[in-house]
Amino acid sequence: MHVYVTRPDGTTAGYSALNGTPTTANLPRPDVNNAFTITGNHGYNFQIPITQTGTYKVCTYAIGTNWRNTGNNPQIGCKVINTGTAAAPRGSFDELSLTSSNALTIRGWAYDPATSGTSIPVHVYVTRPDGTTAGYSALNGTPTTANLPRPDVNNAFTITGNHGYNFQIPITQTGTYKVCTYAIGTNWRNTGNNPQIGCKVTAKEQIS
Repeated sequence: MHVYVTRPDGTTAGYSALNGTPTTANLPRPDVNNAFTITGNHGYNFQIPITQTGTYKVCTYAIGTNWRNTGNNPQIGCKVINTGTAAAPRGSFDELSLTSSNALTIRGWAYDPATSGTSIPVHVYVTRPDGTTAGYSALNGTPTTANLPRPDVNNAFTITGNHGYNFQIPITQTGTYKVCTYAIGTNWRNTGNNPQIGCKVTAKEQIS
């Protein structure tokens, strides 16, 4: 059996083997044997990994093995399937507060339903009193990841893993700060799907 897969981006890949094993119709199909009064195994069941969202077209070909059928490899069917997209990452921005050491504390949770047992990045954007905005995907060289225990979240959504975040970002200006957090999708079906999970505002009256 040869399999041809046309991906959502229009490229086509052909498979005559998967993981080093030829794509052969060698599984039991007694219904086929009974229908055509034949013996042997003639079923196939292949799994081909995918990495794009959208519509796939898959065609299969029976490869003739007898010398009288050399080059006689008919297409035996094509089917189309749409993968759709995964549910968007979700989360919450639970708390924004000021520390006595002139820092913003940013606390909440986030997870990607497509990889619910894995901690995901959370990006933070801070608009300062002077109107400038800074984005943070790491603090002190450590990625801003929702990787703290939140058993309440796990219980609420019936998931595993660590999905809490608690970041501290130093500040140097007095006035009003606006902070927004974003859950970053990590599963291939959520690439680029990074919803804002909350914004909060706080004010610093004096830098000590």
